Amino acid sequence: MKNRVKKTNPLLFFLIVLIALFVFLLFPRKIYLKDGGTVLYQSVGLGYIYQVEQRHRIYTEGNYSYYEIGTRVMIFRMDIFDDIHVDYDHPSPLERSPEIESANSEIDDIFASMHNS
Repeated sequence: MKNRVKKTNPLLFFLIVLIALFVFLLFPRKIYLKDGGTVLYQSVGLGYIYQVEQRHRIYTEGNYSYYEIGTRVMIFRMDIFDDIHVDYDHPSPLERSPEIESANSEIDDIFASMHNS
């Protein structure tokens, strides 16, 4: 009796390794940025496959600071969804000078008087 060793198909082995590698590259990694609270979710493959950004960044405009908030989804470095905007409704208390506050209150009073007349 001869012992026959069954040969494995190298193409099948290559496909299994390729699929396992691709699945591994899809696992997310979570990255916290120190810009006010932004969180990135990237694929293990250096973020080239997909990236989801939940932005909560402090945005400075003149002497005022606001939060830039929203979500951005990228697949293969192409924007799929992007609703990042500056949130003017909830300004941050950073960099508020009394001079600017008094000037803004005077401007608000002028607009209020124009609206009432």
